[in-house]
Amino acid sequence: MPKDNPSSPGALSMEEHVIQGTAVNPTIYKQLFDESGLFFEFIHLKFDNFYGIKQCKHCRRFGHTTKWCPRTKEALCIKCGLDHPSDNCPKIFCINCSEYNQRQGTSFDVNHAPYDRSKCESYDKQRANLMRHTDYGFSSGVPG
Repeated sequence: MPKDNPSSPGALSMEEHVIQGTAVNPTIYKQLFDESGLFFEFIHLKFDNFYGIKQCKHCRRFGHTTKWCPRTKEALCIKCGLDHPSDNCPKIFCINCSEYNQRQGTSFDVNHAPYDRSKCESYDKQRANLMRHTDYGFSSGVPG
């Protein structure tokens, strides 16, 4: 883990330390993730869930990694995930939102990069689906 030296590359401030995940029972989970967080030796710790959504670096699609990509023999654009060279790509385009629109009849915005998770509605759907299928140990699903 990087030292708390803001001038070193990749340094984390005290507010940004990431701690490896672990599984805890529902009672402890609820205590850790409530509004107050956890106080430990004069330090206030806040917790957040991590949702590991797989995204292939070759085809840019969700659900698998590059190692298992069914399109490895195709030369795909890194900007949009379509079958053409990246330097000839006319514009940034989200292959995930486009395919989701075709499958589900939605109208997600496709004018963003397929790896831009802050704008990708298809990513939001993947994340919501993962949250819905995670067993938090509470009968009502996600505690809160």
